[in-house]
Amino acid sequence: MEFIALLVSIIVFLVLNNKIKNIESDVNSLKQHDVLTKGIIQKQTPFVSEQPSPTSPQIPSMPPSPPKPSELETFFKWFAVDWPLKTGGLFIILGFVWLVTYAFLNNWIGETGRIVFGLVAGSCILALGDWWIGRSRQQGVILVAVGASIMMVTIWAAQSFYDMFPPVVALGLGALVMVLTAFSSIRHDDKSLISIALVFGGLAPILTGSTEPDIVALYSYLLVVISCTLWIVYVKEWRFLTTLSLILMTLYSVQYFFGSSYRLSSYTPMELLSLHFFAVTFSSLFYFASIAGVIRKRSVDKPEMVTAVLVAFYALGWINGITPEILKSIVALGVSIGFMIASYIAFQVTTKKEAVYMYAGAALVLLISATAYEFEGPVLVMALATQAAVIPIIIARLLNKKIGAGLLLYFVLPVLLSIGSFVSPSWQISVFHNDFYALLSVTSALFISGLYFYYDEHLEKTQHDIGTIIIILASVYGLALIWLVSNASIQTDSIAHMVTLTLYILIGLTTYIKGQVEKRNVMNKFGLILILFVIARLLIVEVWIMQLAWRIVTFFAIGLLLMGSVLLRKAK
Repeated sequence: MEFIALLVSIIVFLVLNNKIKNIESDVNSLKQHDVLTKGIIQKQTPFVSEQPSPTSPQIPSMPPSPPKPSELETFFKWFAVDWPLKTGGLFIILGFVWLVTYAFLNNWIGETGRIVFGLVAGSCILALGDWWIGRSRQQGVILVAVGASIMMVTIWAAQSFYDMFPPVVALGLGALVMVLTAFSSIRHDDKSLISIALVFGGLAPILTGSTEPDIVALYSYLLVVISCTLWIVYVKEWRFLTTLSLILMTLYSVQYFFGSSYRLSSYTPMELLSLHFFAVTFSSLFYFASIAGVIRKRSVDKPEMVTAVLVAFYALGWINGITPEILKSIVALGVSIGFMIASYIAFQVTTKKEAVYMYAGAALVLLISATAYEFEGPVLVMALATQAAVIPIIIARLLNKKIGAGLLLYFVLPVLLSIGSFVSPSWQISVFHNDFYALLSVTSALFISGLYFYYDEHLEKTQHDIGTIIIILASVYGLALIWLVSNASIQTDSIAHMVTLTLYILIGLTTYIKGQVEKRNVMNKFGLILILFVIARLLIVEVWIMQLAWRIVTFFAIGLLLMGSVLLRKAK
């Protein structure tokens, strides 16, 4: 009952605050009127020179405006008018609050009466707030939210303490609170109230008190709530509601996202069929709602970007949780293709890169998941490397070259996953194994993509930044692969190091000289770095560990190559 007393006090405070604001607005309007009158008088005063003529009429100066009264003074002024009436009303409200408290303490009002009182009080406050929004928007919204909250708490108390209603009735009452709050929101065009209504709609199934909710009943109710919410999104263009609805559905569905084969076997065939139906239904609803929002507004905002990514993860959660293992990769690939189509549609409608990145990113998440469901280890690296090489080129050809270049970030995944192949124990056994093919795939994919974008930039006479970076990364992979192959194929470490370093110095000298001749700064620096690496390796490492005979041969060979490169250039 102290809560009701506090609530009534808040209502009284809001009423008084509104009166005070009205008085302040009247005072401000009077001040503005004084300023406007003063300005008009000043404009009407003729100025012939800086010194007014003796015969000019002297207009008396306006008196200074009185200081703005404080809030306490304003309140006392308001309270001074008909103060017995206001004091008596306050005493009656306090007496009523104490009467209700006393009645509850002495069980004058039974369980049913308490619940009815809570529902009626909440309804009255909600109705008062809806009417009060016309006078003070902020205060009215607060009253509507408070009234709806009282009703929801009352429903929860009725189920938790008294088990008063059947679950269906409790769910219906919660839905009614949601509808009333949503109606007030739409009527007064208030976004905060519709968010509160959606939260109450999501909480309604929890307040029923049912310990084992029926899958069909629960998701059918949520389907109605989400469908109505998306209709409001279409009518009012409040697209943030799509994201909130998706978050709500994710919270209700996350328990099914991490299922195992053992857990799947615990569901009946009808339950599995229902879960599959609702998974496809909700994923499709949010997918098409996201596309429709982009097409209708012809732009991409943060709500659409967040929604697109969340829809992808939402669909992926269902795929991971309830799809049989043998079908996971196929289903994920199909959904990925759907997001690729959405990416194409969004780009054609908006011609903005953000739209493509939004859906393409979601599609790539699903494509990576489909690949991970199907492969593992070095084979997964090979598959991802192939995708990383093909997808940017296709996107560059179909949509936009800048977008395709941006998708080269896909290489981050195969590059990271291939690190383990460099230190695999398989290199101690043979040359040709899965780790070799994984590194060869990444190297080839990098070279193909780098050369494509390099020559594409060359044809358009733009700076070769992206292509050059990818080619350099591919070269590093190629050099590392040469080192691993040499050490795996040649039994003697000294001979393997001699062969590898000789190849390195040949490659370094070639790129260094070619970069100088063709004035290609990046190639020249790459060759120089490789030459310096070989020299440093010889002087710091190989001079101590290489056998003396092979050390002599290696130093002679590399020394002759270094000297010969200079002598041959001077001879030409």
